[in-house]
Amino acid sequence: PGMAAGLHAAFPTFAAGLDAALAALEPGLGARLRTLLLDADPDDGSAAGELASTELTQPALFCFEAALHRLLSEDVSLRPDYVIGHSIGELAAACAAGVVSLADGARLAAERGRLMAERCERGAMVAVAADPDVVEARLEAEPELSLAAVNGPRACTVAGPEAALEAWAERFADESGARLRRLHVSHAFHSTLVEPALAELEEVCRGLALEPAAIPIAANLTGAIAEPEELADPGYWARQARSPVRFAPGIRALRDAGVARFVELGPDATLATLADGVLADAEGEPPLVAALDVRQRGADAIGELVGRLAVDGLDPDPAPLFADRPHGLCELPTYPFERRHYWIRATSSAAAVASAGLEPADHPLVGAVVELAAGGGALATARLDPGAVGWLGEHRVAEQVIVPGALIAELSLAATAGDALALEELTLEAPLRLDDSAVPLQLRLEAPGPGGERAFSLHARAGEDGWSRHASGTLSAVSPPPPAPLDGAWPPDGAEPLDPDALYAQLLAQGLAYGPAFQGVRRGWRAAGGEVLAEVELAPAEAAGAQGHLIHPALLDACLHPISWAHEGASGPLLPFALSGLAVHRPGAGAVRVRVRRVERDGEGGPSDSFAVEAFTAGGEPVFTLERVDLRPLPAAALGPAAGGELLAFEWRVLTRVDGEAGAE
Repeated sequence: PGMAAGLHAAFPTFAAGLDAALAALEPGLGARLRTLLLDADPDDGSAAGELASTELTQPALFCFEAALHRLLSEDVSLRPDYVIGHSIGELAAACAAGVVSLADGARLAAERGRLMAERCERGAMVAVAADPDVVEARLEAEPELSLAAVNGPRACTVAGPEAALEAWAERFADESGARLRRLHVSHAFHSTLVEPALAELEEVCRGLALEPAAIPIAANLTGAIAEPEELADPGYWARQARSPVRFAPGIRALRDAGVARFVELGPDATLATLADGVLADAEGEPPLVAALDVRQRGADAIGELVGRLAVDGLDPDPAPLFADRPHGLCELPTYPFERRHYWIRATSSAAAVASAGLEPADHPLVGAVVELAAGGGALATARLDPGAVGWLGEHRVAEQVIVPGALIAELSLAATAGDALALEELTLEAPLRLDDSAVPLQLRLEAPGPGGERAFSLHARAGEDGWSRHASGTLSAVSPPPPAPLDGAWPPDGAEPLDPDALYAQLLAQGLAYGPAFQGVRRGWRAAGGEVLAEVELAPAEAAGAQGHLIHPALLDACLHPISWAHEGASGPLLPFALSGLAVHRPGAGAVRVRVRRVERDGEGGPSDSFAVEAFTAGGEPVFTLERVDLRPLPAAALGPAAGGELLAFEWRVLTRVDGEAGAE
């Protein structure tokens, strides 16, 4: 809800395109969509539920995406060489390619949604993390079920009647070990259940003026670049609504055609994430995938996109974007930018690591991993440098920089390069302090146990103190099932608003000084039953690198801060000392909705409080679950002096005159 409000208010070209598309619809439908897209509160659960109905979802997406294409093509001169869409998004791509006009495309999207809502049983859909060819072969014995989409090398979607789909999904998960996730959709699209609408859908298309594509389009139906007349056939759109969306083959076809940049025109970065997974197998450097997450950043996302593409070598003209907006212009230097660096280029870190006989780790914090020759274990190495990774210095406890437990959790999961699906147990045995110098880490992974579980321990070498152990735990090869999607109103009716500024003031008074990177709680509420809800978001500098992490440590740490709202009576700093059951369901998140609840109190070994934390996307899909985090007060003696010697401080001494002569007092 409200996803077009920022762009509509900021950019006249977008507003004109959206208004024209809505005007082509039936008056009642156009007025309702205008309210939902422009006026509705993003947190209005009833509006979100209404917009999720397919008769509104399909025209809403088309109108939004067509207007966004008009904005970029007219105001920024960003005109595509090729286009591709995904399901209803292919209709917006066809509009951009000249197959259908804006008005006819809006009407077709509305009729497509109406026919599916009125003629088709609802059914269900699941996302399957497995080879699509394997899944398709397993569906041959299931006539009720259909392969609905091929989204990546190990990503596809299955659709059909709910009971049959649930039974098949349970069997397939047990037999293959693959992860499956129920999708929050109203109908089983691209399955046998949509067949009752196809004849009327084709008849609707025959009443439209369909033209040959003026821009090449990678077709959902075949996964190949279509002939210009192919999408001008009314029968294509009926077959497209029933057949699998072959998005991954389409992306490969565009890559093979020489496409070097992909820009997603939509409310979020869903397709960019899928395209990343397809292009990860490409030889050499994969093409750039630039996503417009306008749902999170609104109109600012357009300016950021133009800047990224300009840095990448394109020549967009941003002037029309700001013609009607107050802004300032900066004069460039009088000399040209010659793109020449004045510092010595370092050797590739990956090449240097490989030349030393190690395997470079594809992770921002893990430097290298080496399989041990005997015993089946492995050793992951890292180097924490506050000078190179600025946010490391923003986590202070009792005036000292302490490595957050969230970072150690991320390191332990990342060290297995995806083999571990969950952090079964993590115990933080001693605080790891940082000063201005880099601290080397070693995380030792033991050989997998009978069930694939792996014990690990983490050591660090700070200053001249030698190696010391700071954490230990167990990684699991089995991921716990994700929670059900977050449905209903957000926040729930009757929830009591909470003040994030007051929260961080309280934490500061308790000795927990968080810098901007860690102050991620944006909004909070106390709900019925003692649950605490919060919206947590990374700062822009950290959000830019979030996709390289499973869970960015600053985001995970910030998701624990609302626990202070659920905990009463703490006068000193409470820090995690044990985490259990941490599973990542959606890596690389930059913003989440968090639900915190107290779990069984455990007083063993001193005062202790335990909480469970669940995080979801703005659309309600699970991001991560933390079954239990145990907190304990940190004794002042646990920190001691910082590594590398006593802390130094500047002191200002005023110079005065004594008996007419200069002197220092």
